[in-house]
Amino acid sequence: MNAHLNLQRKVDLIGSATDFTYKWCINIGMNSENSAALSLAVDELLTNIIYNATQNRGGNIEIWYHYRISEIEIVIKDQDGVEKAYLNSRSNKNKNINDDFGEVNLKIAKKLTDNFLFLDKGEDGREFRIVKELKSDHIESIIAKKNLSDNSENDLDTEPIYLFTPATADDAEDICKLIYRTYDYSYYKDDLYFPMRVGMAIRNELKFGVIARTANSKPAGYFAVIKKENSLIGEVGEAVVTPNHRKRGLMKKMLNNLIDTSRKKGLIGLYGTAVSIHLISQIVNTKFGFISTAIILGNLPAYVFVHMDNTLKDPLSVVLDYLPLSEEWDRSVYLPESYESILKKLYSQFKIKPQFQQLPERVSTPEGKTDLQLKIKYDANVALIIVRKYGNTFESSLFRLFESLKGLILNSVYIDLPLNDPWVNAATGYLKSKGFIIAGIMPMFHNETDHLRMQKINTNIDFDKVKVLNEKALELKEIIMKEYSLVRKS
Repeated sequence: MNAHLNLQRKVDLIGSATDFTYKWCINIGMNSENSAALSLAVDELLTNIIYNATQNRGGNIEIWYHYRISEIEIVIKDQDGVEKAYLNSRSNKNKNINDDFGEVNLKIAKKLTDNFLFLDKGEDGREFRIVKELKSDHIESIIAKKNLSDNSENDLDTEPIYLFTPATADDAEDICKLIYRTYDYSYYKDDLYFPMRVGMAIRNELKFGVIARTANSKPAGYFAVIKKENSLIGEVGEAVVTPNHRKRGLMKKMLNNLIDTSRKKGLIGLYGTAVSIHLISQIVNTKFGFISTAIILGNLPAYVFVHMDNTLKDPLSVVLDYLPLSEEWDRSVYLPESYESILKKLYSQFKIKPQFQQLPERVSTPEGKTDLQLKIKYDANVALIIVRKYGNTFESSLFRLFESLKGLILNSVYIDLPLNDPWVNAATGYLKSKGFIIAGIMPMFHNETDHLRMQKINTNIDFDKVKVLNEKALELKEIIMKEYSLVRKS
């Protein structure tokens, strides 16, 4: 359901882009008021770019529309902007645009959206990023309005018969009731408390799942796969079984169902992010053939797990477990010298390993501009930068992006480097000099390509709460701990 516009820099196209924005938001399922607000924000930003920043210039403006389960993000890219772009009233060259917009239309755009960010990428252009949350009723208010009683656990048969069916948008309310009645407010994926978001995500095929019901149609369990936006893999998550139906094999049956469905849908892999404060998820994943390939620090806010440990204060970490679903996918990788040994050990866990290419003695600087994609999880205060293409502006582009992100208080910044290009060696060296440390391998994570994830951690990490299950993951943890300690001391 994502969309992309490539517009000529002409005033008479602003109205067309605004109209498209409104209709796209409505088709996604956003209400008319919020759709109008986003459309007006796009109008204001395009007006600012065309009138104030790019007078007498050619070239195009790109607009990317991203629909996610809890929000809509619109990214407006001006690849041909001028250096003094976007703020005629900007007297101080180093002034942070996120602190004082100066222009009236930029202030309006910020007021109309839930999150607003300006990114100056230097020679690679500039971006506006606007986000609007999908507002809807919480399941608690829905239950209260309908005066629903909770009798789902009182009619349990001694030997219940379960029916497993694909989850549909019509199951959204039952799914949210399962989460709410099982976990109260403690489930870490907040979207599952909002039936409209769940229904929209299933209807728009952002995810698919299985729901387990008793013979009298009462929901007993739910498990889902969230499809990756830019690769043929999916995340195993959103799992729940009500207490009275546990220890009956429901989770195992639902996961087997999802694995079979994923293969039928053409996915080549599944991954799960196991919270590292306990080993339960990693143990379950291992039984199904998942392989631990990365340890991602500071990825989740601690408050969502206080029900498990009320002493938690600092952001929590996750272990990435990956399950290959296809053994036929051939790929080649270059391993950066500083991490060659540990990466080969992580890859040794796979039945079919990639072809390890020898790094050339000299690697020429890549031609063309660097292509970087930024994703921000505002609720967790983390950002991910995906390197789509190495270019001759790699270091300057990242520097500009880092500067633009200073206006946000981020616990962690992650960068995914494609391993199919020998320039990954130089890129890794540059990032290490900027305080980044290894996280591990992200198999097939973007465009069916393996990536090395590097991470910069701006918060405290209690490594006693980073528990890992197997030997290879333990070796990776030791390296991460050592690098983390050295960066913190410097």
